[in-house]
Amino acid sequence: ARFHWHAESLDIRHVYIRPRSPHLNGKVERSHRIDNQEFYQLIDQNGISDDIHLFNEKVREWEDYYNYHRPHGALQGQTPFERLIEKSRADVSQGSLDPTFYLLVVMGGIEPPTRGFSVWRWKLFGYIFQ
Repeated sequence: ARFHWHAESLDIRHVYIRPRSPHLNGKVERSHRIDNQEFYQLIDQNGISDDIHLFNEKVREWEDYYNYHRPHGALQGQTPFERLIEKSRADVSQGSLDPTFYLLVVMGGIEPPTRGFSVWRWKLFGYIFQ
């Protein structure tokens, strides 16, 4: 219940699926697989997971790389941020996106905060793939 209320306080809709049904949660399962293959295995190999401060620093670096530099096959080779820019331009022109969001994030080049990067990632993920 605490997770649900926390997500709701961040304007994230929490959707429940049946237990042991990953086929209903493909995008999240794929994201977890990428994190495991490209991040956690490297962290474990270098012993970084033993130092929480270093680990947190590497998580922030991974999130930056994942959102701004890593091409995504599901986005036709674009990064999530590139897709955000493209999609938000189209949505503003169609009147379905708040122009303030577009001006601040896209035109202003404001990057997501370093704190709460996972929240940003999932909000961005949901917006890009809807």
